[in-house]
Amino acid sequence: MKIALRPRTLAEEFGLVGQLSLRLGLPIAALYLLVSLPDLMAELAGAEAGLVSLLLLFVWPLVTGVVTARVAGVFAGDTVDYRRAFRAAAMAYMPLLLWQFLAAIVLGFGLLLLVIPGLLWYARLSLVAPDLVMEQNGLGRGLNRASTLIRGAWIRVTVLVSTWAVMILAIQLTAMALRPYQGGAADAYWIWATYGLDAALSVPMTIAPVVAYYSRRCEVENLDLGELASLVDAIGTRRAGRARAAGRVRG
Repeated sequence: MKIALRPRTLAEEFGLVGQLSLRLGLPIAALYLLVSLPDLMAELAGAEAGLVSLLLLFVWPLVTGVVTARVAGVFAGDTVDYRRAFRAAAMAYMPLLLWQFLAAIVLGFGLLLLVIPGLLWYARLSLVAPDLVMEQNGLGRGLNRASTLIRGAWIRVTVLVSTWAVMILAIQLTAMALRPYQGGAADAYWIWATYGLDAALSVPMTIAPVVAYYSRRCEVENLDLGELASLVDAIGTRRAGRARAAGRVRG
């Protein structure tokens, strides 16, 4: 399946996130549950859980990189398999890991101050990760491009990328308020339901920033299919960095 590469309205972007979630979602949700398994088992046993956030911090940059490469391949005609996508994510792992730490710190401080600033900063940072993978840029160049791409579209990008994180937070707070905490089948049901919904929503939460990134590059930089094809062709190799350095790819 090939999806047209073009600027989109917010409603169209939400539709595309749903379409890509159905297509790519099962491996993402399965990995989320796999990484969350230690915490899930601990909660079912009545113990304290806390390992999942640490595991996700180190694993999720790879997931973000794989999704970025796969979505690029879908735009270009489904030319990127999971092996190439993982190789591209692994090559960008250190910048992605630094981005993950920065995003967690900024979002945490932003939400402590006021909810809206935290979401706005999160929206800007969400556009960095796709750039790290596709252009093999460093974190500084990725932040600069994200600032350029989000200019004039703060509300639209924030709504698109933050909706899923807010929904996950709402589910977790609701579960904490309503969960019986008495053990037994009822308690286990709430635990499984919470983790299952979190896993399902992790799919659009991971895909939405990638959709926003490509949509904004079409609008701001007039990214076309030919240029994207050259990036996709270089996924998982060092050629993307060399092409950017030679001026054939904008970075």
